[in-house]
Amino acid sequence: SDAPNLVQRYVLALIAFSLDSEEWGDDELFPSWMSGEDECTWYNVSCFEGRVLALQMNEYSLKGFIPPEIGRLESLALIQLQQNGLHG
Repeated sequence: SDAPNLVQRYVLALIAFSLDSEEWGDDELFPSWMSGEDECTWYNVSCFEGRVLALQMNEYSLKGFIPPEIGRLESLALIQLQQNGLHG
């Protein structure tokens, strides 16, 4: 079923739109996340068997909030957000 991937893509899009960084435009992170490519190929997203396991977004000067929907990434085991200005 495509439903698990649809949920993952939706949650990752919410995360991207909830965060603000001056570095988004010059970096590979945001453009790859909004691409039509499989989310498991997106920059700083790690997957196993099609499920998002890790998000690694250290030192991107990110600001904003982490949406509660991140809990819908049921296989997420690691999230690295050090040296950012996030809350939530």
